[in-house]
Amino acid sequence: MTEAIVVDKRLFTPVRVLEEHLEDLLTTAAPTVFPGFDFFEFKPAIRCGEGTRHPDAVLLAPGSDRWWVVEVETHRHEAIDHIEAQMRDLMGGFYGPDAFSYLDRHDGFDAARYPVDTYEPSFLLIIDSLTPEVHNVAVKLGLQAAECSVFIAPDANQYALALSGSRPQAHGGGPAPGISLELEDNDGMACLRPVDGHKMPRLKAHHVLIGDSAYQSARLTDGAGIVLPRSVDEVRAATSGDTRFKLITATMRLISEDTQSTPVIVNG
Repeated sequence: MTEAIVVDKRLFTPVRVLEEHLEDLLTTAAPTVFPGFDFFEFKPAIRCGEGTRHPDAVLLAPGSDRWWVVEVETHRHEAIDHIEAQMRDLMGGFYGPDAFSYLDRHDGFDAARYPVDTYEPSFLLIIDSLTPEVHNVAVKLGLQAAECSVFIAPDANQYALALSGSRPQAHGGGPAPGISLELEDNDGMACLRPVDGHKMPRLKAHHVLIGDSAYQSARLTDGAGIVLPRSVDEVRAATSGDTRFKLITATMRLISEDTQSTPVIVNG
């Protein structure tokens, strides 16, 4: 965990908050954290199997036909029995006009602004610490997941949020298509392997763009990844990343999935 951050010359230190508090902080910060979106509390009973589940929020972009059901969690919850079970049920649940009408309780809500198919949401998990176990759950379910780290400046009663990982885009249908990769050392060179454990798909080009430079990649003999003529530390320095990366297949550019956004300050 990051030990501290400085925002506007004020020191913020990490703090763990309850799930309900994290939801409130996200609601306040949403216009900055999710530009172009409207963020609403969304807790209808969603029918799934023989029971029901309650999500936490939705992201809606005026004029867009895509929408996201948001589940907010903390790392204190068990990855398999709680988070995976909750997300699996929500992703397989029954939505539609009745569930969507829950939003009518919000002052000024106008469903006509959002031309979505109410039966077909996308899904986003937001968690205070994206542990390896939760990351594996997201990969298994094909789920977008974002880490929302919380910091506090107690003397000012202010919080700072730093969001990293997958984040829906208001226009353009979501994150750029790409391959999620993990970085490791291979005899002094940077090796990138798909996080899902599958073999590296065939790429349209052999060069990979990192920062302002292009590097020729070599495919591992077992097809499980690619090697770049740069060290792990050089790749991290050029991308401001750590271990998780995405190769944007349309442009062959490597970007970090670890990089945090500019922290957003929220008054307590």
